[in-house]
Amino acid sequence: MSSPPISKLASELLMRVFERLAQDPDAAVTSSVLCCKKWQPLARSVLYRDIFLNGERLIRFAEKDGYVDNEIRSLTLRLGPVPVNQFDPTQAVETTEGWLEALRRLLPRISRMCNIEAFSVLVDLPLPYSSCSELSSIIDELPASCVALEIDLRHSTFVQKNLGTATTPSAHMCDSIRSVLGRLRHLRLRLPKICSAAFSIEPEDGTGRYQPVHAPKLKDCIINLTQRMPGTSPRASLAASCDSPHLPFVGSQTWITPVLHSLIPKLQSFAQLNPALERLWVIDCQASGQGKNSWAAWVRRVIGSDASWPIPVVNIGGFREDAWLARLPSRDSETSTEDKVSSPGILEALVEDCAWSETQTRVRLPARIFVARGYDHAVRPRTRAQLDDDGDDISCTLWENEGVTGERLLPIGPGPLMEAWDLNERTPSGWKRANFTGSIMVPLKR
Repeated sequence: MSSPPISKLASELLMRVFERLAQDPDAAVTSSVLCCKKWQPLARSVLYRDIFLNGERLIRFAEKDGYVDNEIRSLTLRLGPVPVNQFDPTQAVETTEGWLEALRRLLPRISRMCNIEAFSVLVDLPLPYSSCSELSSIIDELPASCVALEIDLRHSTFVQKNLGTATTPSAHMCDSIRSVLGRLRHLRLRLPKICSAAFSIEPEDGTGRYQPVHAPKLKDCIINLTQRMPGTSPRASLAASCDSPHLPFVGSQTWITPVLHSLIPKLQSFAQLNPALERLWVIDCQASGQGKNSWAAWVRRVIGSDASWPIPVVNIGGFREDAWLARLPSRDSETSTEDKVSSPGILEALVEDCAWSETQTRVRLPARIFVARGYDHAVRPRTRAQLDDDGDDISCTLWENEGVTGERLLPIGPGPLMEAWDLNERTPSGWKRANFTGSIMVPLKR
């Protein structure tokens, strides 16, 4: 007896099939739409539910008439980084200007995405280009249905081009962010410049007494101030204050005005006004010190708890992208840690407790929506035990030294909210080590 054709399946079962196909980047949902006209309404609602656009796709998408805009539930834009040939930056300039034009052409369609829940944008343009003006306009047009917002902006390259003062990266996005806070449930920010105006209003009387903004629906807010991996240099590694004349940039030799100390007090007031907030975290970083066994680290600062946790990080696998080690606070106990090995991007997501996650099709969603849609994480970090089980022989002297001494050699949290952590490996009483990086502990002779 032959099985009935798939076209005879009930609509609910067909929808399940399309949803499963949509989670697989190698599946052909589009082909499913084209092969059977009766399937198009069902498949279209899945095909256009969660949209990911890189630069090339954005240009094509912006040229369309937008007849499916009301089907979109989430939109993820990922633009850059842009490769730059400093001897002939023509291609980089054309690429960047094409993307900015596509963002401007996308603007009229944003307000028509009347069912959108989540908007995520990750942009890495070469200086002196900036997408701040275009993105501010897009944020202003987001429909009321949008309850999750992620903005991640960086500048990892530059081109020798004078754009004039009107288009330099000084556009103030904080006002646009503040304007949508009242309806958001999930917010993640990484901006080259940020200030307290995103979370508070300065009164017109000029007294400087900022009033925090009421955000009754906001559940989680992650503010990542890092602009690159923690390393040996503190230069241009953290976001600048909006009133700073300089921007963080990988090639910068200019000290910028750090924003951390001015932002934290305003966030504390913001948290007090909005008790529904379950998580308000600021992520910054500390450079490694001058000691032979000093570590760089992310620092997780938890506003509601007035506490901070250091998260030391180091490469233990040479040129392997997946061989970075981070010592993270345990999810089971705030006074214990877990060592995880993976790529920098995966580890940074863990630093933020995976508040936002990426699907296998590169769509970015906040954790609650990610789980509700049935998505699974594309890549998982490994523990030390899993490295051994996999037969991977990467290791580090920290593990060896902690093994022979029986003690933890790096600091663990919690500590004061604004703690500047001492990230030098300590030498326990009764032990010594040579004066070079990565030296092995030996017991003192008795």
